[in-house]
Amino acid sequence: MSKILFVDDVKRPEWFGLPENTPRIENGFIAIDLWNDGNYDTLYLDNDLGLGIEGYDVLVKIIESGKLPKKVVCISNNIIARNRMCNLCYDFNIKFDSKGI
Repeated sequence: MSKILFVDDVKRPEWFGLPENTPRIENGFIAIDLWNDGNYDTLYLDNDLGLGIEGYDVLVKIIESGKLPKKVVCISNNIIARNRMCNLCYDFNIKFDSKGI
């Protein structure tokens, strides 16, 4: 079973068919720390996180850490950010999916 890190400041995990008790992280910097300290393998990631760092930059930092996700699910409606995340995942052979609302 995969361990999911859900990063979005507005949307909720249950909107994507995930259990309601899936933790929702609103801050990109916290998400990076949790990813590096935890045993996550799947990253649900929005790009527009409000204050602080954007989702694309969260993904860059996670990749730079060397703890690559097995799968990234982009939950952003921002088409440019979604394409950038997709291309980055492709470059590092990370499975990619997108689910906008």
